[in-house]
Formats: sequence, structure tokens, C-alpha cells
Amino acid sequence: MHESPRPDDLLAGVSRFLAEQVAPKIDDRAIAFRLKVALFLLATVRSELHLGDGHAHAEWARFSDMLGYTDALPSDPAERRDAFTKLNRELTDYIRSGTADETEMRQVMMASLRDKLAVVQPRFDARLDCENQGK
Repeated sequence: MHESPRPDDLLAGVSRFLAEQVAPKIDDRAIAFRLKVALFLLATVRSELHLGDGHAHAEWARFSDMLGYTDALPSDPAERRDAFTKLNRELTDYIRSGTADETEMRQVMMASLRDKLAVVQPRFDARLDCENQGK
């Protein structure tokens, strides 16, 4: 039985090829920089493949609880995008209303921020107490 490589394996192979075979041969600094950006984007997509679904469910649960939603997160990608768009609109209205509990809002937002940072900057220490940095 023929099995296709997983998307993560394909992305890892492309990343290795670019980093190990192509990058050393590039003398043009502008192209080398663009290659680094491309490698960063490939790493971000790989992280999103690993973490994205779990983070989406966690974020949905956090904001749904805060806003009193009872709907489950749709599994269809287009429906999921639409549901998050609606949820974000309602969250914006909730914040603007002035009735949001600041402590709860901060905790929910920080948890979502940590999830997003885990995707785009996996080496970032999410345990840092970012909330108290500007006080």
C-alpha cells in the first residue's frame, strides 16, 4: 500500500533542503534574507500544523465561556473561520461595552497570546509574566 508523506514531513524536507543545500550557495544578501524569511514561514506552518487545532479549540472555549457561547467550534475550515469572525466581533462589542471583567479579559487574552507565540516563536518563554512588564 502506498502512503503519501505527511505534510509536516514534506515541509521539513523542503526546509532542510533550503537550509543545507541552497543557503550556503547564496552570496546575495537580499536573497539570503528572503530565504531566511521563507524558512521562518515554513517553520511557522509546521508549528501551526502541530498546534493550531488544539489552540483553536482552547481559544474557542476560553472566549465562548467568557461571552456565554454554547455552540461548539465547527470542524469545517470555512465555517470555523466564519465562527471565529463572529466571535471576534462579539468580543469587540463586549470590550467596548465597558462591562468586561478586566481580570478575566487579561487572563483570557494572555492565554491566547501565549498560544500564538508558541506557533510563531516556539523558543519564546511563555512563562514570562508579561502582564507586569509595563507597570
